[in-house]
Amino acid sequence: MFGGDSASGTAMNDLWYYSVASGLWTMLAPASRTQSLYGRKLASLTCGDGQCVLFGGLSTKVYNEAWYFTEPTGTGTTVTWSKVSCSKSAPCPSPRYAPLTAFDPTRHYRVSFGGSANSDSDNASLADTWTLAGSRWTRQQPQHSPPARTDGSATFVPGNNKVVIFGGDSWPNAPYPQPLCDLWAWDGSDWQAVSAAGTAPCLTGAAMGWDGTRLVVTGGFMDAYYTLPNTGTWYFEFSGSNAGTWTKDISTVCAPLSGARGAYDPASKKFVFFGGYAYPDTSNSTLVCP
Repeated sequence: MFGGDSASGTAMNDLWYYSVASGLWTMLAPASRTQSLYGRKLASLTCGDGQCVLFGGLSTKVYNEAWYFTEPTGTGTTVTWSKVSCSKSAPCPSPRYAPLTAFDPTRHYRVSFGGSANSDSDNASLADTWTLAGSRWTRQQPQHSPPARTDGSATFVPGNNKVVIFGGDSWPNAPYPQPLCDLWAWDGSDWQAVSAAGTAPCLTGAAMGWDGTRLVVTGGFMDAYYTLPNTGTWYFEFSGSNAGTWTKDISTVCAPLSGARGAYDPASKKFVFFGGYAYPDTSNSTLVCP
């Protein structure tokens, strides 16, 4: 977990790891003061192949920076941040926050789609696709593309060998913005819409993971204005490469606080949420959902 808003509304720049097994948080400090990043919220943080990448985010401005570090092993609690370089021959994505980003372990790169380009504009959602391999960005030119969106969910599906994105919201969206309900799959060169039977959830800011047999989605909001927190859990089971069925778990209730952010832990098959708003204060609570 990186950054977010403090109780005073200041964008933070601290980095933490959580162990589901021990129930403990560990703070990771930069190896030197010169590596301290500016505080930001709604940046994407993805880990894979022993490396974690932080991309984009928002504070007093919108960022296009990508920073990476090698995941510490053993009892190490310091990390060395390095910044991805941008140039005419190797351009970086434009500034954005809340992009949909996931690590693809087969192709050994990160896939990032969309995000929001302007903190004070209703016409800001993006629809571009980028991949980051090592420390080099590549702008992809797929034949098909999902609609523009921000703050959706993304994860890798091993059986289909694809990165899947879900939901989010798009501005503008007449007559007023609504959370999205669609699934799209990236096969390494193109996006394909995933045909979904059953009643799909329509969510923005949700957490999504792959539990070994199906997609699991929970948390987030049922409206694009972030006023209706979602407490339900949904599953999507694939019946083919680009088709499947949604079902809702009527027994499991996961109720993170409004504004809490979560991630899926495949080892324990649980979601971990942190923070959120417990009116009138910002919370520092941790919620582990089955």
